[in-house]
Amino acid sequence: MAESGSEGFETLDGIGGDIDVWDKRTLKEKLGDVSDGGVFRGKDFIYPLWKTLLNKWLAYKTSKVYLVTPFLDEQRMQEVCRIALLNEADDRIASFYVREKCNFSKSISDLQETVTGEIKSDDKSKKMQTRLESIYEKIVDPGKTFHAKFMCCVRGSKAEVFITSANFHGSHFDCNNLDTVQYITTTKKNFEERFLQPLT
Repeated sequence: MAESGSEGFETLDGIGGDIDVWDKRTLKEKLGDVSDGGVFRGKDFIYPLWKTLLNKWLAYKTSKVYLVTPFLDEQRMQEVCRIALLNEADDRIASFYVREKCNFSKSISDLQETVTGEIKSDDKSKKMQTRLESIYEKIVDPGKTFHAKFMCCVRGSKAEVFITSANFHGSHFDCNNLDTVQYITTTKKNFEERFLQPLT
């Protein structure tokens, strides 16, 4: 459930604590800012946009969401899982492309162990474990060097794509690192051919 927070934000009160996202009006304004692309600050702009889009997309009942980042840390992985769990959208994550060594010396399995422990401290049920495992099953190391960072929501024949130079990682999201961002809409076919096929 979302609650009103500070101006422009609302709070998702889910498993493991609150997550702040932009409200609908603010999100619409911010997407207008990035429709032509540009350079933006990580902590103040890109990170809240990332969380807000992820929450919006996973709330759609018929969506398929793709996440791509070579580098990922525990906090961002936990937020992906928590937002999916909150929206009962475990099956709406289509693929999550991440390098095997995704957080310096830590592997994706190290992150999974940490995130599972954090979430299980709030919900120890077997159902929760099963739901987490269904999300983890979507994680793919494409077996080739990649440095692309984007998220996409496919609904029917349309695709919304959030493209950035920022890794889904604290080194880009917890400080005001300057990175490029663009939000585009395209066809499902174009997205699959131009974004997914090079990875697969």
